[in-house]
Amino acid sequence: MPIKEETALNLHTIKTKLHEHHFENVEGKYIARTVNERTLGVEDIVNDMKNWDNYPESKEMAMNAIRSYLRTRSFRLADGFAVSDEFSTIYPHISGSFNSPNDAIDPERHRVVFRHVNNKKARDLAKEIDIEILEVAHPTGAIFYLEDNEEDLPVNMYIVGNMVTVRGDKIKIAGDHPGNGLYFVPVDPTGPRAKMARIAENHGSKILGIAPDTQHAYNRIEIRTQYAGSGSKLLKEPRVITADFSMEVM
Repeated sequence: MPIKEETALNLHTIKTKLHEHHFENVEGKYIARTVNERTLGVEDIVNDMKNWDNYPESKEMAMNAIRSYLRTRSFRLADGFAVSDEFSTIYPHISGSFNSPNDAIDPERHRVVFRHVNNKKARDLAKEIDIEILEVAHPTGAIFYLEDNEEDLPVNMYIVGNMVTVRGDKIKIAGDHPGNGLYFVPVDPTGPRAKMARIAENHGSKILGIAPDTQHAYNRIEIRTQYAGSGSKLLKEPRVITADFSMEVM
């Protein structure tokens, strides 16, 4: 058996699990998805600046400066400018197409989206990262991430009571077992779980509903379903799909 070459010079490691995919024209049986303990916010990064980078100013000054930068950057992006820093370039893009210069703007087709392009520093950083495969994820389903539909928040951050979308694979809630549903479960094991209510969409790759309140700041998603993964045949007992990441209440 060949010996794996050591990559001791790399200071960073991204942990992943392999998920079976069903994409057409893609070579290989599995794709890797990162295992994230949680999504970091501005305060987390500022804490790291103070602890790791010996940032000389106060935590409050650093957070105010970062938020001012992000707010001002958003204004300039909204005016149509591309904004570049050492790490990436963000530029506004208009989706959809037009049949003539006289076409009316369709808010559904002609949406403004912001695209990111990695600059040299980001490309160089990627070369310094090792990838560690932990295991093959459970083949009966996976939860990828959550997004808040009502607030402009990073993925896996949300506000209680907002409409949120959970993305995944084979996550549809089906069957009449009383325990079926999508739950928010506190990372702290002493906290009670809370069931998602008012589910508006329920598909194999997406569930849309209201984020429940667990009274805890950090939670994981747990789905209980008798959905077999395809077709209309149901399992006799629910299976449980648990997210590899935690979410933060804002």
